Amino acid sequence: MPCTAYRAEYRPDHDEADQRNDVVVLSAAGISGNGKAEAFLNDIITSHLPGRFTFIIMLPFASPLLDICTQHGVTALSVENSRAAIADALESVQKQHALAVIHAHSALDHLAAVTWRKKSPQVFIIATWYDYVKIRSSSDNRYLFCNSTAVNMFIDATLRDTMHSKVADGCLKLAKPMLIEQPSLGPQKQITMLEHCYLSLLQPNRTHEISGTKRSCSHIKLSYITHFYCNQQNISAVFSLLEKYADYPADILDHVHFVIVDDGSPITYETPHLDLNITWLKICDDIPWNQSGARNLGALYAKSDNIIMLDLDHELPAETMRQLEKRPSCGKRLYKMYRESPDGSRVYSGHSNLFFMSRGRFFELSGYDEEFAGHYGAEDFRFVKYHKACGTLQTYLPKRIRCRERTDIDRSRSYHSLSRDLSFNTPVDSRKKMEIATYGHGAGHSRMFLNFSWKITAEHWRTPAPKLAIDRRWKYLALLRQILPRF
Repeated sequence: MPCTAYRAEYRPDHDEADQRNDVVVLSAAGISGNGKAEAFLNDIITSHLPGRFTFIIMLPFASPLLDICTQHGVTALSVENSRAAIADALESVQKQHALAVIHAHSALDHLAAVTWRKKSPQVFIIATWYDYVKIRSSSDNRYLFCNSTAVNMFIDATLRDTMHSKVADGCLKLAKPMLIEQPSLGPQKQITMLEHCYLSLLQPNRTHEISGTKRSCSHIKLSYITHFYCNQQNISAVFSLLEKYADYPADILDHVHFVIVDDGSPITYETPHLDLNITWLKICDDIPWNQSGARNLGALYAKSDNIIMLDLDHELPAETMRQLEKRPSCGKRLYKMYRESPDGSRVYSGHSNLFFMSRGRFFELSGYDEEFAGHYGAEDFRFVKYHKACGTLQTYLPKRIRCRERTDIDRSRSYHSLSRDLSFNTPVDSRKKMEIATYGHGAGHSRMFLNFSWKITAEHWRTPAPKLAIDRRWKYLALLRQILPRF
């Protein structure tokens, strides 16, 4: 059967998108006599953008745009036409606001912004090009116009093509180009494109007519994958577990993504409204014992490299979840986890199908083999054996990091009644064992993957998303990571 994904259209609620009132400085102290720049700035000032961003406009003395700013409630500063004066004005604004973007509208404003930006490297600089300028290709100019500039914004296509056509004559080809003139966008096309530019730079989570709905999940450190099949009365076993997790501290929940897979349950229910980062999936085909497919689907939607896959009858204490989200990538390690009794008095060996591992490694070795789907057993055993044969090291997490068996599941009302009989999958498993031993690398796995249809029934993200910690050294340690993958 072909794999078909019925993805539900997800649009965040208004309060889920980033609602920061980002400060944008329109640096235009050097635009005197440039009619194109003045016309574009007039369009910006009189548009809806000042209502979405906090604009501070730096203009030359006696500019007619100063009165227009006053009429539309936009903050304007009269600034002398010199690099030092522009830099001083930027410094003054920075002391009162957290600058996000400096949008330069003249060569002088751009140079002053790049010079000042050395103090605040997280500020984005946009250079706007209204007329042709011959720029010699040199290391200084590459730093100024390419490395330090987030966007080189061209007012029309003719100007962009003219400047890029001069590369053969020793001119610099400007990196990160953006054409503000987009006829296909209709009226107010320049303002629409400019809004898209600002939002793309400043708001990873956004909804806009150009970019659609976008969301960044780079803050997710752990994906919790579980699945269930219930053909009895209700799914209270799922609800009660998620409700317990929803009470965990915010510093844990902010970084955990819960992926819940309903493996084709025939009963109906409403998904709960819980303040978790959660994706709820429903397999549309009722395939008996489809744990292999359910786990493959859960891994597909996970938002982090480190994933934990476990059945519904186990839970993670808060401290365990905190420890897991702080661990580095599992790489080629497949971790088991010790279990503790419900009262914490006894610690014993881990469950055979609870795995903490790398999502990348999971897909590198083709995930679970769905040839086992349809009948009970053997898929977890063969999953581990295949990983070991391919060089994955199976080991235990430290004993302080452990899970707990659940005692609150009503197996007569909120579970399943499928038969547990290994008869069907025993010969399948035996053949795969022979294939690995006989044919070596790549053998022993059918590559059957997601042979069913599914849909997203619910999705929710906690807001606001936590800010990422600053680590400017990380980029420069790439060589060490090539030598030491866990560095």
